[in-house]
Amino acid sequence: RRVHGDHLTFIMVRTKEDKPKVPAECEYEATINLHKALHKCTFKDKAPKAIKAIRAHVQKMLKTKDVRVDVALNQYLWKKGVHSLPKRVRVNIKRQRNADEDAKEELFCLVTHVKCDNFHGTATVAVKH
Repeated sequence: RRVHGDHLTFIMVRTKEDKPKVPAECEYEATINLHKALHKCTFKDKAPKAIKAIRAHVQKMLKTKDVRVDVALNQYLWKKGVHSLPKRVRVNIKRQRNADEDAKEELFCLVTHVKCDNFHGTATVAVKH
């Protein structure tokens, strides 16, 4: 609770039990707005920063540090060169268990490209939950 002048303001505090948990193995389709992520970015840094933006988006969304970008998605982003990137990209994100027993992370995310002609009305969708 906070006191502002003459009145009180109550703030909702979430505990760890209240937060929704994402299952260990799941699959999502999401649209990532690269135009917003690369605003005011140097031309020569656009494609590398686009891949970093995709990694950051997936890390924030599924809370895994190990994010692997598929070769087809990388080629799609670099297709027109270092600074002529698509404004949006539709991706499929799969969170899987690591087969390697010596790995630091128990789970990893694989990000692949999904062909999409029109991005109007495309929201994040749980394919397999």
